[in-house]
Order: sequence, then structure tokens, then C-alpha cells
Amino acid sequence: AVWLILFLLASTQVPFALYMGAAHQSGTTKVMDYLRTTAEIYAAARKPTCPAHRLDMLFLMPCHSTPYYSSLHHNVPMRFLECPPSDEKNYVDEAARFYQSPAAWLAEEYPVKTPKKWPTHVIMFNTLKERVGKFLRQGNFTECADFFHTHFPEGWVGSHILVFCSNQQKQTT
Repeated sequence: AVWLILFLLASTQVPFALYMGAAHQSGTTKVMDYLRTTAEIYAAARKPTCPAHRLDMLFLMPCHSTPYYSSLHHNVPMRFLECPPSDEKNYVDEAARFYQSPAAWLAEEYPVKTPKKWPTHVIMFNTLKERVGKFLRQGNFTECADFFHTHFPEGWVGSHILVFCSNQQKQTT
């Protein structure tokens, strides 16, 4: 009877543990591997006098969604939504402000008249794609990678993580 109980426990818990460890919410590490490889390609091809070879990433994701520099291992400008703690009454962090109105936030941060300061890569969950479509079109971005993240999306976290590359970036790599 003890062996039967152990077998039943193992047969139900081991697959669950494997799924949780290998598949569930795995997109954040996979996207950082992809971005690290991209940074290595840029570093190898970089020409100091050629601004087209700059790399600049914009993460439109909830705070602390990816491991950022601890996984990238390259000195690459990365802009991500901030959510520092605050004692202010009625304080709304940047991530919450962004998700209230993504189009307005992007229009303020990345005016159409100054495209040179725009990122070369935009990283986001798939749930956001339609809400920032105008920004992606204005910046001439196309989807260049898609990583499965979870079977159970909720709130601001989607089932996939998408990477959009500027067309200028695609031509220089």
C-alpha cells in the first residue's frame, strides 16, 4: 500500500514539477537568451562611427518581468517600466500609468518628430500588441521573435513574449 501511494504521488507530482520548471513562465529567460545573442552580434559588427549599429531595448512589461542585465551580460541601453516603492499617497508607478494608456505614454516618451531616440527593439507580452500597434507602425517595427511564456496568462502578462525589431536594425545585423 505504501508503494502504491508513493507511485501515485510521484506520477502526479513529477510531471507537474517538470512543467513548472521547464515550460511555465519560461519566456522571460528565453527572450533574454535571444537578446544576449543579438547583443553579441551587434558587439561583433559594431563600428564606432556608424550609429546604425547601436542597440537600444525597450521593455513594455510589468516590473521585474525579466532578469535584464543579470542575463544579458552586455552594456546595452535598456529602458523598462519602473515601479519603485513610494510613501506618497495615491502614488501611481510608471508601469501602472503605462498600462492605463499605452498609446499616450508612448507618444509622450517617443515623439514621432525624434525617431533617432527610439529603441531598436521593443519587448512585450502579446496582450499588448494591439494597444501599441500605432507606435510599432510609426517606428517601422516588425515582429522578429515570439517566445512561449505560459498557458495561464493573466492581467498584464500574456501567453507569449514578442520582440519587435526596427527595420533599420534588421538591415544592419
